[in-house]
This record gives sequence, structure tokens and C-alpha cells, in this order.
Amino acid sequence: MKRIDYYCDASDHQTWTPGLSLAVHADRSAYCPMGVSSGHHWQPAGGILLLLLKRRLAAVALTSR
Repeated sequence: MKRIDYYCDASDHQTWTPGLSLAVHADRSAYCPMGVSSGHHWQPAGGILLLLLKRRLAAVALTSR
């Protein structure tokens, strides 16, 4: 199971259908829901499981619509 150290919370990168791509930030695992290559706003994720992070971010994006 993949653990994530950072996630992107840039408002225009949020989606209720999160993508599959991972990134690297500060030599650690990172995740952006849109899977874009720039414009990120990285936040510490604390080593959360990727599946749980995706669910959490999708729920936030869905309620923000």
C-alpha cells in the first residue's frame, strides 16, 4: 500500500474523480488529484494511505461544488 507524504490542495486541482498519477515533492511521495505538473500548493499528508487520501479529497471536492 502506497503512503503519501504531501498532497496538493490548490483549489483548481481538486476533483471528485481523482486521478492516478503520483508526484515527488521534497524527495518524498506526493499526490495531486488532477495529476497536473505545475501550480501545486503542497501540504503535509503525514504518510496517509493513497486510497484514504483520494477518498478524503474527493469528498471535500464534492461538497465544495
